[in-house]
Amino acid sequence: MSYAEEVINEGKNIKTVIKNRWHLHAPIALVLGFGLYWLLKDTLDDKYKAVEFAWRIFCPSFLGGLLVWRFELWQRRGRIIDNPELRASNKDLIVSEIFLILGVVISYFVFTY
Repeated sequence: MSYAEEVINEGKNIKTVIKNRWHLHAPIALVLGFGLYWLLKDTLDDKYKAVEFAWRIFCPSFLGGLLVWRFELWQRRGRIIDNPELRASNKDLIVSEIFLILGVVISYFVFTY
């Protein structure tokens, strides 16, 4: 089973969401998406609206993904972790990135329209 399938299956059960602490990952990533979009919105434009939309969504999402990935690495610093913990960390990364992109997209529509 892929990480995405595991995230979807585990996301259906509120007890698993709380156990995995995704209820904390999600709002932090959402706020990070809002913040990154707000910081970058005036610097990312183009004369073609489709390119501008893609650029304004991609840049904050990519930078936020890097920040989330670095945070997951920072949490493991100096430790050798086993495979179940690594899988959990990778699923945390997926959940955080989904909510980060959601925050960027919502910000795009709030700040643009």
